[in-house]
Amino acid sequence: MPTNAFGNRGQYLTKLMDSLRAPIVSRWGSILLRRALLSGVDTPPTVNGADFTAARAWLLLRQGESDGARMLVQSVDIDRASPRLKQVALQTYLGAADPGGACPYVPTMAGRGEPTWDLAQAMCASMVGESGTANAVLERVRRRGHLPRIDVKLAEKVVGAGRDSRRAAIVRWDNVDQLTSWRFGLATTTGVEIPNDLWRTATPAMRSWAVQAPMIGVDQRVAFAEGAAARGVISARAYVDLVS
Repeated sequence: MPTNAFGNRGQYLTKLMDSLRAPIVSRWGSILLRRALLSGVDTPPTVNGADFTAARAWLLLRQGESDGARMLVQSVDIDRASPRLKQVALQTYLGAADPGGACPYVPTMAGRGEPTWDLAQAMCASMVGESGTANAVLERVRRRGHLPRIDVKLAEKVVGAGRDSRRAAIVRWDNVDQLTSWRFGLATTTGVEIPNDLWRTATPAMRSWAVQAPMIGVDQRVAFAEGAAARGVISARAYVDLVS
């Protein structure tokens, strides 16, 4: 699309993107929408550039386009990221099974009362070998009890995989009845198998994320590939290659 394709109607377009119920019905409409959202366009003067990128990335992620959403998030310099872009970035990197991608945003987001960002701080500290900080933050979040046990346990699994970590976590899915982006992203990152019963609760977007995640077993990816191809997330050629 041309750089001035969106004109001056930035607030209207942002509201439109936020209100769209994804995934849309038409495969070709979905492909066209992806191309439009990923086009290098000027930011309309009525909106913040980082927020406009966040709205586009959030819609892509809801469409199942985790790779495209990550490309958009990475196009904005860290020091120019708005609060909304930082929140979308966390969800995007979970969808891409790459929680380490959210680490640059942690210094300005952790410690503000959002336990998921505090757990992100623990995971990121572990990745750079600061196991003491990681364990302290993890225990603080656990004591507060604001998050389900499984969410903390999955973060602990990531911490245990970090540098110089002596922490080990065994993840059990007992009494877990819903697959969330947090659970998808961290389980996929650490190679924890997601039970079939939980896959049945996954949204169409999550199933498309799974097809794009090489860490997930090929049998599971093939099971979701037909739906991803029908929604336009993967091409017909990619679908045939995966099945082959």
